Amino acid sequence: MKQYDVETVCTYRTWVRVDADDEKAAERKVKDMAWDMTRIQYQTMVESEPTGTVRDVN
Repeated sequence: MKQYDVETVCTYRTWVRVDADDEKAAERKVKDMAWDMTRIQYQTMVESEPTGTVRDVN
C-alpha cells in the first residue's frame, strides 16, 4: 500500500475559552481575535472536501 498527500479544504468548529464579563463580551473577544490560541478546548471537523491535488509520498 502506498501513501499519498491529498490537499483538502477543511471546516472546523473550535471552542475557545475566554475571560469576559458576559456572553456578548466573550463573543466580541473572539470576533476581535483577542484570545490566545493555546486556550482552544477542542475542535470538531465539520466538513472535508479534497481539492483534486494528490502527491505520491514515496
